[in-house]
Amino acid sequence: MIHPDLRGCGFGWRLVQKTLPLVGTPYVECLAAMGAVNPVFEKAGMRRIGECAAPPDQLRIAKHLQDMGVDPFGPRFETQVCRRPRVRALVAEGVYRWYEATTAGGKQRVTRQSPQLLAKLFRNVVGCQPVYYLWQSPKAT
Repeated sequence: MIHPDLRGCGFGWRLVQKTLPLVGTPYVECLAAMGAVNPVFEKAGMRRIGECAAPPDQLRIAKHLQDMGVDPFGPRFETQVCRRPRVRALVAEGVYRWYEATTAGGKQRVTRQSPQLLAKLFRNVVGCQPVYYLWQSPKAT
């Protein structure tokens, strides 16, 4: 992880570029949540394979919200999460599932978060499609 004060200076891709050959394997895979926005791994020499589809649970929750007339990318989303308990419960479920898949400890984290933060997190989770990268060692060919 790069210190926030140094982000954007080119250290991330250089660090990845220098360490890939040291891994000792013929291939390295990477799934980057922010790959579409910041192609650090492409700059480092990895090949972009494609974007991953949203998880089925997230799509199901987004569909339920849509059926309720709620748009996670609309201007009233945060207000709806604050004022409508069923909307908040669905959003909390989506954030919880994302935490469980990425960092664990989802239940405790979700219960401590405000409806506003849950809305922002859910919007980011649903709106982000991870990018899959692959690097092949020159020695593997």
